[in-house]
Amino acid sequence: MVNHKIQANAIKTAIEKSKTILLIGHKKPDADTLGSVCAWISLLNSKGKHVEAFCLDPVPEQLSHLPGSDLLRADPEVFKKDVDLIIINDSGSLDYAGVDIFLANRDKTKTTLVNVDHHSTNPHYGDINLVIPDASSTTEVICRLFTHWQEEITKPIAEALLNGLITDTDSLTNPATSYHSLATASMLVKAGADLHDIVKRTLHAKSISDLKLWGIAMSRLKHNPTYNSVATFIRHEEADELGTSETSFEGIQNYLTLIPDVDVIMVLKTQKDGSIKGSLRTTKKHIDVGQLALLFGGGGHKKASGFRVMGELQVSNNDWTIV
Repeated sequence: MVNHKIQANAIKTAIEKSKTILLIGHKKPDADTLGSVCAWISLLNSKGKHVEAFCLDPVPEQLSHLPGSDLLRADPEVFKKDVDLIIINDSGSLDYAGVDIFLANRDKTKTTLVNVDHHSTNPHYGDINLVIPDASSTTEVICRLFTHWQEEITKPIAEALLNGLITDTDSLTNPATSYHSLATASMLVKAGADLHDIVKRTLHAKSISDLKLWGIAMSRLKHNPTYNSVATFIRHEEADELGTSETSFEGIQNYLTLIPDVDVIMVLKTQKDGSIKGSLRTTKKHIDVGQLALLFGGGGHKKASGFRVMGELQVSNNDWTIV
């Protein structure tokens, strides 16, 4: 937090001045955004703040155990309430957070917007921006922040933060993992977080239907020798037919990085709204998939990024085209 003291102190001052605080997690929430929100809930409740929490999509079943996750609501009426402070977590844009429409006419003289994130492509849309790209996860950013403030890392806070850190680092194994990540994880385990249980509930929780969906994607793996990339796709109808959840497909892009000597991994999934969601991964030091995602209106990190485009995925003779 040495290089971010001004932002850290500004957030602390904003919290001290606020009575009602709105916490926001991004659309289709994962463990990092939910862990961030839940850690904030624990801390702010201990300070006697009135806390509201918003997420456009429901909390996934495997993350419903997070302390405070039951407080998240998808009701946009919360934006009509008198709120002193809004803290958006793990969102590279207001659109990704699902709140761009709701905050379009925000009165900046009454409500302060804090943007806490770790994505290098974040455009700093807040009044106060705490964006640390070298952090493995937003939960790691928040842990650094709480530690800088000398706040007690209670067991509920530790559980929430470690869930996000473990999933974003693929159990402390992907390129986002650093010395700081390992030190943070160690501290959170010492504070009472159960590492084994977290890994079992998140990364290792796959149903038979989930694995069948993965099997469909695996059967379509295609290597492009020109770009030394590997890609696959899944259609939302296939996921629906198997009765899988929105999170069933998560993790496959990280798993495919086990393929040696491949520069880029791309996984596509069609969405019910007519869009196509893409996830990009690389383990190569000289490749930045975050910049590649920007070309399609997305963003993320150097080694992990994503995008969403409108279009139809057409397949002919094993060639894929988005039209």
